[in-house]
Amino acid sequence: MEENKMILSQRIVNNDNTKENDLFKEYIINVENYSKTHIFSNIERGIISTTFKEYLYDVFDVSNQQELIKKINGEWKLILEDGIDDFKLNETKKIVTIYYGDYKMFYYNKMKTKNSANAIKMLFNDDKVPPTSQIADIIAKIADRSDALNFTLNEKNVLAKNIPTILMENNIKLDKDDIFDINKVSIREVIEIGRKILKNDRTVLKVLGTKEVHKEETWQQYFERYGNYLLFGNVRLDPKICLNKEKTKELNDKYPDIITCNRFGFLDIIELKRSDMFLFKFDNSHNKLVPTSTLSSALSQLNGYLQIIPYAYETQKAKDQGLECASGMLLIGDKDHLVKENETLKKYLNDNNLTMENIKYEAQKELRKLNYSYSHMQVVLYDELIDTLETFINNIN
Repeated sequence: MEENKMILSQRIVNNDNTKENDLFKEYIINVENYSKTHIFSNIERGIISTTFKEYLYDVFDVSNQQELIKKINGEWKLILEDGIDDFKLNETKKIVTIYYGDYKMFYYNKMKTKNSANAIKMLFNDDKVPPTSQIADIIAKIADRSDALNFTLNEKNVLAKNIPTILMENNIKLDKDDIFDINKVSIREVIEIGRKILKNDRTVLKVLGTKEVHKEETWQQYFERYGNYLLFGNVRLDPKICLNKEKTKELNDKYPDIITCNRFGFLDIIELKRSDMFLFKFDNSHNKLVPTSTLSSALSQLNGYLQIIPYAYETQKAKDQGLECASGMLLIGDKDHLVKENETLKKYLNDNNLTMENIKYEAQKELRKLNYSYSHMQVVLYDELIDTLETFINNIN
């Protein structure tokens, strides 16, 4: 490529004999097409640009222009080649080879950084409007580095609140696959929070705004926030607003924890109990598992709601939609609270060479039988509900 070669040599131009080209003694440029202004501030006099000097800081392992001038000291030759590759230093011959493609990426990133900084300054000045192209570049870079960014909960809330505003104000429509992926992330967060409640992880208290992890109130807040995911889109109704108090007097001013309307127009009445409540206990007189008083009482309470709530709606329209048809769900306990362990049970296990795992398996069968015995009620474990949601999201590509 001899015809494309360009050679610039140092020249002494000042009265005090200082060299105006004070870096390299010679430049050899073997690049067919390149932007001279990206490299030189004055090509005729061999004066290189500030940006190219900054690129050379890493090449010569220096941190400023004075150190660069001192290190090169007019003794080095620079060769500029086509392509993208790492620079090459020949300390013996004092030759450095730079690849234009690599420097060009550095140059454009430098310019983008400068433009982005100016755009951000303009954002905070209400009298100016930054170029939208630069704002788009900033957002694209944030997305590119998002895996390295660890936002706090408050910061996530700020982003969640403001990103939809950007989309709506500018009539930006997300691709349906993007929307689905965002929802998958949201659902995984719902699953994670639910598992933390089961583990009595106090970090959920700040998220849900409650004081004690094991209280029913925590599950109440969890379902109020994420019920659409957990109950697969059923519409939540407010019991205290939609029910006629005169018709619910038998309930002593008590209301179900959650009432939803499914896609068929039927009511689902949901009662929440603590996840650390036991479902069964061992009856040594019959050597079998029987429901605990907590479980029996909760089922009785739910059954009472089913007898009254469907007929206590304020509007005729609700009845016309078939809302008097209702089913009940009791959420209570988890797999670790199927059976309450006591001395009588331990003795039975030892006498019959059984383990707690054997008893838990029997308890799951008893729970299945119990659910079969009710036509309009079912008992669901909290971890089973969360597992169902997780299985659902994992099975969707």
